[in-house]
Amino acid sequence: MAMKEHGYRVPVEPIDLIYGFAGCHSSFAKRFADIAKAKNVDLFKLIVEVSKIDRKAPSVELIEKVADTL
Repeated sequence: MAMKEHGYRVPVEPIDLIYGFAGCHSSFAKRFADIAKAKNVDLFKLIVEVSKIDRKAPSVELIEKVADTL
């Protein structure tokens, strides 16, 4: 963020690294972001913890349940 004013841009955004690390598809991004914001939890932690349980097709219910534990 601090380097943006100098024209620096990271080649891979941190959120993309988290999705890759977790093995979860980014098509669930809005679902994760909405729930993380509503439950006031860290988005990156939420993605990683949910992906430990279901990385292929995490349901809203699962994401909310995990968010409640964070």
